[in-house]
Amino acid sequence: MNRKRKRLLVGTLITLVLIIGGVVAYQILKPREQQPSITTKSSSSSSSTTDSSSTKESSDLTTNEKNYRQALASLEKSNEKTDDYKTDIISAINTAQEAMKNTENVSEVTGNFDNKMMFTPSAVAQTFGMFIKMSGYTVDTNQVEIFKSKNSDVLQFICVLTKEGENNSYWTGNFNIQALQLGFVRYYGGKVGATFG
Repeated sequence: MNRKRKRLLVGTLITLVLIIGGVVAYQILKPREQQPSITTKSSSSSSSTTDSSSTKESSDLTTNEKNYRQALASLEKSNEKTDDYKTDIISAINTAQEAMKNTENVSEVTGNFDNKMMFTPSAVAQTFGMFIKMSGYTVDTNQVEIFKSKNSDVLQFICVLTKEGENNSYWTGNFNIQALQLGFVRYYGGKVGATFG
């Protein structure tokens, strides 16, 4: 690799680490917002009506809905959905999934350029591998959602892993549009299981 390319790669890596650190710090420090339930009581009868403006009470949500909402809330701009780079992101996710299926030892997985997870911490890449290889989950590419982020060269995504008879696992991450690489950040829900030994 020539010197200019190395500098670009190092600069991109440093930028992504700062972005991920900022997102994590923001999530830790931001106050939790709660939507109040609006209830009105009729004076002539004992019936009450609840304003259900397209949201369910949290007790009525399924486990999958709760996990999806948590994943969505973790994004920087969850209200700014986009289809930019959707094909590239789905292709990178599929490449990562295939790499996990074909790996010999999940505990030694690291993100790299070939498996499209260069910006994914090793522990997160290994967990993704455990979901795919050992727990039998598969990526549902029809449910990949993409969102804008605070940085012009990064998009955020939610990737859904499914398995028959189990709750879905919702993975959030960043996609660097310069390097075309994934940075899985966190997952919500699902059941990962593995036996070592």
